[in-house]
Amino acid sequence: MTSREKTTASLQTPPGRGGIALISLVGPATVDVLQRVFQPRKTGANLPTAGELQLGFLIDGTERLDEVIVSLNTSSAEINIHGGSGIAHRAMKLLVGCGVEVTAPHCAGFPKSHPRWDNPAVGAEMLDALAAGRSLKVTRSISHQWAGGISKLAREILDNPSPDSSKLLRAAADGFATMQKLLDPMEVVLAGPPNAGKSTLGNAIVARPVSIVHDHAGTTRDWIRELALIDGIPIWCTDTAGLWTTDHTVDAEAVRRAWDKIAQADLVVLVSPGGDIPIELPQRICAKKILHVETKSDIHGGEKSANPEAVKVSGMTGDGMDALGKAILKSLELENFEPAIPRAFTKRQAELLNRAAKAIDTGDSAKTTATLKKLLGET
Repeated sequence: MTSREKTTASLQTPPGRGGIALISLVGPATVDVLQRVFQPRKTGANLPTAGELQLGFLIDGTERLDEVIVSLNTSSAEINIHGGSGIAHRAMKLLVGCGVEVTAPHCAGFPKSHPRWDNPAVGAEMLDALAAGRSLKVTRSISHQWAGGISKLAREILDNPSPDSSKLLRAAADGFATMQKLLDPMEVVLAGPPNAGKSTLGNAIVARPVSIVHDHAGTTRDWIRELALIDGIPIWCTDTAGLWTTDHTVDAEAVRRAWDKIAQADLVVLVSPGGDIPIELPQRICAKKILHVETKSDIHGGEKSANPEAVKVSGMTGDGMDALGKAILKSLELENFEPAIPRAFTKRQAELLNRAAKAIDTGDSAKTTATLKKLLGET
């Protein structure tokens, strides 16, 4: 085949945690390739006709790799798989073995410029960043910067600058620090003595039983890290082994690993079982990173607390969990996050917003215009 006759495949879905992926197959050998790698679920069935969807299996010889849905046009097809990134990788490798050339994903006609303003640069960055959005609130904030947000702010200043223009641009640039925390979630580590209720609390925070819970102290031997959503804000929640002094090889290694996670934390939730027994603050923990929490409020709720300022919760009943969530977000400076506020979500955007603000302050209108047009990507 000549270069114009090549059949190509592209993985249209961006990298992420989802199990579903879409493969686009384009070229004159599309039908031949599908006949080799697709087996209709119904015995003896033909490939789908144009405009139809067909359920079947992606096959490698006699091995079924995944159940898939296929749509077919004259010289193009879409293969929808749901087996995760591993199956997507195997599917692409299988197509290469059929003589297909892998290409970069195409945008499928998605307009990178919003109808209200010419902002293809922000649109392209939005498509890249959305794959890292781990919650609806985060993806809303990113997409709003394309449909409104920094795009709208830049256009309004280009059309009608105001005395507050430089202040508004700098505020939007400063928002990049917050967006970094959302796109690369903060590390929250649960630490404390054995049998303080850390694992029960961790399960309550991530809203599913990821850690084994038992009355026997020292059940957790290694750290367990899971993504949690608090008021739509993603954080990494890490449960660790209890902090204590021991000569036992396995237990000592568990404690050492707990200290490693504590050292990497953006916030340490120091957990104690509550009641009137005080907990010593380990000197190795930076005081600025600590949020004191007393668990087992369902047991010690009526007793005098050794730490009146600690957040009182029960991982078993859920009491106090809303207050704990608010305290965690406040400690991370992520409370009351509003997706619709203009915020840069890339370093490029933040730098250009600050550069435009400086140009306004110095009265350089030409540089202001050029910088804001560069931000939007106007041609």
